[in-house]
Amino acid sequence: MRAIRIHAVGGSEVLKYEEAPVPEAGRNEVLVRLRAAAVNRVDILLREGRLPIGKALPHILGADGAGAVVRGGGGDARSGDRVLVTGDTLGRLRDGTYAEYVVVPNSMVVPIPQDMRYEDAVAMGTAALAAWQAVVDRGSLVPGQWVLIHAAGSGVGVTAIQIAKLLGARVIATAGADSKLDRARKLGADFAINYTHGDFAVQVKGITNNRGAEVVIDPVGGEILRRSLECVAPGGKVVSLGMVAGSEVALDLRKLIPRGISIMGLHAGALPPYQIADRYRQIGQLITQGRLHPVIDQVLPLAEAATAHQLLMQRRHFGKIILRI
Repeated sequence: MRAIRIHAVGGSEVLKYEEAPVPEAGRNEVLVRLRAAAVNRVDILLREGRLPIGKALPHILGADGAGAVVRGGGGDARSGDRVLVTGDTLGRLRDGTYAEYVVVPNSMVVPIPQDMRYEDAVAMGTAALAAWQAVVDRGSLVPGQWVLIHAAGSGVGVTAIQIAKLLGARVIATAGADSKLDRARKLGADFAINYTHGDFAVQVKGITNNRGAEVVIDPVGGEILRRSLECVAPGGKVVSLGMVAGSEVALDLRKLIPRGISIMGLHAGALPPYQIADRYRQIGQLITQGRLHPVIDQVLPLAEAATAHQLLMQRRHFGKIILRI
């Protein structure tokens, strides 16, 4: 099969488009012929060596893929079934989805509707699950509350905006480009802030009549997380699910403890399989109903994975970057 493999960690040049053995499915595993794979920020962290790869090199990255089952063993998936494959260990502890074929445990297979494009299915993979967990499970948003969503153009951001609006929340989105903010408004954001133009915390306080947001969704980390504490309402929550801007944050507890603010870490996919399946079932229903929409920036051939990584690192995309296989 053709695959993108890395033989060493480093820059995007370590992504090699080459022949690799077709994996063999074992007991309680499924072999899937992939047609699309999503590019996620975690792929870059693994490729650069900022997160450890839990297996020997060469290694295939990719936490999300969509395709058709070739054969399975012991589970509900049958040959020909159209599925999304996604999981916490995929592309990190085991070979991932940047390939024509992948083997995954039965628990990592989620059925997708017959009329859903593979590209759309994979765009709603890990990023959509993370957005759902952040907004619904951890954020517990209710109608009328304010939510601040950072990185509005990211895979998490574009989905979190839509889910928050479906819940009746008031959404403030941030991004570093006005073009992204325009598109965030079209997705439903009530207010949009360019964080390169002034202090976003001051602007959030102004928008919310000096109260702040009840929930902050932060896929960025670093200084963004620290500054977010300035604009959280008393008793509010910060859901932290990324560290692209840095993993170490200096916190002033005087801004945390007296106001009863909670900071919650979120690792997407670290749920029991039945809970993951339930979240994807609800996400799929919303897509089928036309109430939730996959947002894809562009689709590239698998051979151009290095270009896809570069685009993601440049942060000029809005929505998901997908590899067609």
